[in-house]
Amino acid sequence: MSIMPNIKESALWQQVKNGLEDEQTHLSRIENTAGTGISDVSACSHGVEVWLELKVFHGNDLHFRNSQRAWIMRRLSVGGRVFVVARGDDILYAYAAGDVLQSPFTQHPPERKSFHVKRVDLPAPLYACRKPFKWAELREKLFGSR
Repeated sequence: MSIMPNIKESALWQQVKNGLEDEQTHLSRIENTAGTGISDVSACSHGVEVWLELKVFHGNDLHFRNSQRAWIMRRLSVGGRVFVVARGDDILYAYAAGDVLQSPFTQHPPERKSFHVKRVDLPAPLYACRKPFKWAELREKLFGSR
């Protein structure tokens, strides 16, 4: 079964912000002008900083730019916490970004500046939930117990 995108990344951002942000959790969307490959969202809750790369499934694939992989791997190499938060139809997923980027992938010809990871090659998600999403559970997976 192929999952078709029915949501744009900008709408996913609004859902994530509205679902996760509270008095103790702050999220900021990072604009592309900040630098090549930087993850989409900087988030902090109770002093714990994480980065979120937002993705929408296209068919059964998640698409990445090579610059995103480079930034994520560099951030992870210095102890940063980065997650991929992805939406496919009415299911929201969260993955450890390093695990996603170590999955088998296919380069996009001809420029090879991007690649995709097939759903069947993704690691087990840290979080997967159908609508209505359980935001407190996702917050705990991203930031740890409060």
